[in-house]
Formats: sequence, C-alpha cells, structure tokens
Amino acid sequence: MSAEPEFLLACVRRFLHPHGPLPGSARLDWDALARLAAKHAVVPLLYLAAREAAALYGNLALRSSSDLDLLIRPRDLVRVRHLLPSLGFRLSSTLHWPCESACFRARAPAQLC
Repeated sequence: MSAEPEFLLACVRRFLHPHGPLPGSARLDWDALARLAAKHAVVPLLYLAAREAAALYGNLALRSSSDLDLLIRPRDLVRVRHLLPSLGFRLSSTLHWPCESACFRARAPAQLC
C-alpha cells in the first residue's frame, strides 16, 4: 500500500482508537492525501488525527473549510436545497442516497425523502 492510503487509514482508525499510532509523514504527498481524504469524505478525521503534526496545518487558522451548516425548518428543506445554487452555493460532495433531500437525510426525519 502506498504511503497516502496507509496514513489515511491510520487516521480513520483513530476515530475508534484515539491513541493509535500514525505512520511517519515524511514521505507523504500532502496534496494527494488531501484529495484522497476528500474523495472518501473523511477530511475532518484526517485533520483530527494529524493535528499534532505541524506539517499538516501548523495553525488551526490555516485550515480550510468546505461546508456550511444551516438550521432550517423541515418543511423548507427542498425549497432551500433549490435556492442555495441560485445564491452561488454548490454541492461538491458525493450524495450517497438517491432522493431529493439526500444530503439532509442523516439529520432529517425519514418522511422528507
């Protein structure tokens, strides 16, 4: 296994075992690691596991954010989902459910789908 997937797997394992070891980071391609984490939607787990490593960010203020959390009424969900693109927002992550309100499914009642 190449260095980036091995490092990412160790980072994700830390979710269950917070004191688990991380492989060395000297030979990592950080851009490739970040792309791999984004592809698998585990960027926050990568950050949490590697935050002691100054090579990743060095300063929390340098961490980029790519999502937006909104509190909306359930009845407004679909309308807001269609409104956001007209305001310049776009969905950049992969949806794993084939329904209109898929990106909200984890926190929304099942009847919204």
